[in-house]
Amino acid sequence: MLDELRCIRDMAGCGLALIGDDTIRMTLARCPQVTGRIGMRVDLKALARDDVAAIAAGPLGRKPGAREMKHLIAAAAGPGGLHGLRRHLARAWMIARGAGREAISEADIEAAAGELS
Repeated sequence: MLDELRCIRDMAGCGLALIGDDTIRMTLARCPQVTGRIGMRVDLKALARDDVAAIAAGPLGRKPGAREMKHLIAAAAGPGGLHGLRRHLARAWMIARGAGREAISEADIEAAAGELS
């Protein structure tokens, strides 16, 4: 599969970044053609509040408030990371739509937190 990715990269004339957790890094470490080209390893243990706010602002259509951020950060810091945040926002959207509203409210975000925990 790495050869296929390299062919696509060569045809596109662009760079290629392989991103993943330590299990992927350890798997790729067995491939000398990859280990010699590793530019850097960035360990992202801390979650950036600004990233959570920026991601949430899309579906919310506004900047999230302080109480909303509490729930959103908890969702993003849990299992699955930002995928958990996406699931939380999707659930809040479904709750809002079920109530006949177009916009997600603070109550929807709190209700989604209760359903997903």
